[in-house]
Amino acid sequence: MLRSMTAFGRGRSSRKIGRISAEITSLNRKHLEIKISLPRGLTHLEAELRGWITPHIGRGSVHLRITADWAGKPPFASSLNTSFLKHYMDEGLRFEKETGYSLPPGFWVQWALGQEGALQEENEVDDSELTRLLEEAVQDALVPFSEMKLREGKALAQDLSKRILWLKQEVIHLGSILVGSVPKMEQKMKDFLAPYYTEDLELQERLLREVAILAKNGDYTEELVRLNSHIEQAEKLIAQEQMQVGKTMEFLVQEMNREVNTIGSKGQDLEVSKRVVVIKSELEKIREQIQNVE
Repeated sequence: MLRSMTAFGRGRSSRKIGRISAEITSLNRKHLEIKISLPRGLTHLEAELRGWITPHIGRGSVHLRITADWAGKPPFASSLNTSFLKHYMDEGLRFEKETGYSLPPGFWVQWALGQEGALQEENEVDDSELTRLLEEAVQDALVPFSEMKLREGKALAQDLSKRILWLKQEVIHLGSILVGSVPKMEQKMKDFLAPYYTEDLELQERLLREVAILAKNGDYTEELVRLNSHIEQAEKLIAQEQMQVGKTMEFLVQEMNREVNTIGSKGQDLEVSKRVVVIKSELEKIREQIQNVE
């Protein structure tokens, strides 16, 4: 069943250490692009998050946003490294005493706080507990996210099926026109040559040869066969239980356009030209719809 690229899902999870909220948003994009926003202290779990959501997405621009509300001190909270700070402050005061420089009050405190190592992380929470909390929230968000993809995909499939069925009927019409084109060409040439036409067998033979050449140049049977094949493949893709079909569908529509263009250049009937214009317009609508398919 087709799946839409656009979707949204929200999920939550609670444990003793706090609550996690997860929001997944997906928008149209030719390839897969995943962006993850995490609170400080959880960035080391980004690889796990990607592993949880990637199997559920074929392509699109996906944004996973994680927010946390911790019970008490946040995991991986930082604390002041007092021995580190005291050392640098003492060094600063010693520098003033030895050199005679007098710096503004609090200068050495600010300077020491800006040095690497002034803060140290305290990991008091089991990493596995954090991982479980995150996974529960993400899996909870994936449920409505996937449901929305399928719901929107069903609507897309219905619309595309109608358009593909219309294309099949148009191909039948083009075939009918082709069958009747040779007698029409022969009659046109006879009408044109009527004032000069005699019972001369040689002239009649030449006329038949010219009609045969025109018929060969205007024969688009091969294009119709390939066009029919592309349409059948598109029908199967819409009906099958495969998740990622958008790129294949785009390729098929591109090939359909190619065949229709060739038919338009070969067709020597005004009706063919009219139908080609309408078919190309419909193929463009199909192409636009497929851009929403995962």
